[in-house]
Amino acid sequence: MFKYIVILAIAFGGYKAFLSPEGFMKSSSSEVYSDEYKFQVQFPNKPKEKSQTVDLPEFGKIKLTTYYVRSPELACSVGVSDYLEQTEVSGDIYDQIDVAKRHLLKGFGGSINKEEFIYNGSVSGYEFNMRTKSNKLLQSRIFTYENNAYNLICQYQDTDDYRIKVNDFMQSFTFI
Repeated sequence: MFKYIVILAIAFGGYKAFLSPEGFMKSSSSEVYSDEYKFQVQFPNKPKEKSQTVDLPEFGKIKLTTYYVRSPELACSVGVSDYLEQTEVSGDIYDQIDVAKRHLLKGFGGSINKEEFIYNGSVSGYEFNMRTKSNKLLQSRIFTYENNAYNLICQYQDTDDYRIKVNDFMQSFTFI
């Protein structure tokens, strides 16, 4: 049960970043390179960062960090849950898929039109593509790597320009 709470906390952090007024995008792209979380990604604009630590009895301390950009046309985020007192994420990818799918449908509405297993180098993950109730497209990828869970989400207008930006963002995410 607690693993579901943690996964929901990650997803909720990303969802809240989309609705946050201070997350509106600026005009220049920016790379996030994190030695701490062992990833790098190229955001379409300069991202904001927000972080908090929660203490769950079954898992110990978990640091939730979200990097995000937002405009009315395009919102992208990378959410990281760092299991500070564990060497790996509890549960398996199927637990995360189930919770992520429910959260996406409840939080954004609409319908999932494609989902599949993916790889980022040697790290397996899962991708969802959907059309939201606000008629925007949404792409989400989830991964677990060492003691971190990662959730990438982009919600965007259905235009070629934004599809390219989202594809570039998703493809630029790599583990280091």
